[in-house]
Amino acid sequence: MTQDRHEPGSVAAIEEDAALLREQLAIRDAIIAGQQAVINELSAPIIPVSAELSVVPFVGPLDDERIDDATDRILHAVVGAATQVIVIDLTGISSFDDSVVHGLARMVSALRLVGASLVLTGIGAGLALALSSAELPPIGTHPSLQAAIAAHARLIRSSEHHRR
Repeated sequence: MTQDRHEPGSVAAIEEDAALLREQLAIRDAIIAGQQAVINELSAPIIPVSAELSVVPFVGPLDDERIDDATDRILHAVVGAATQVIVIDLTGISSFDDSVVHGLARMVSALRLVGASLVLTGIGAGLALALSSAELPPIGTHPSLQAAIAAHARLIRSSEHHRR
């Protein structure tokens, strides 16, 4: 007796089920990847404050993948725009790993290559210790996002006053 390909348990039915499952998994993986991209963008949005200044507040755990994703998005936002200063607010960071320090160093270097500078705010004690032991290029820091924006506003007013 030959087995019908639709008969449960037949080789053909199992192969058909496996192909269907692979297709469903591929669709699920694509949906998850899209959702992860949206989550990454929302957990570190690029917020223009002025023509020259944008803020990127990080929320949640910070790892090398998120730093690299943010660096890529920030570079694309800076290139072709008048943005000169990016303020990275780390107040909302819940945890980080050792790769974050190296990721921030890469971010600083990449931004300098496109003519922008980086300012860090909201650095917690653990991250401060990790950053202090790293060989980072000089980075501007402020205790809070509010202080960074106020300092930038004073700098702009001062440069406008000197141009007159």
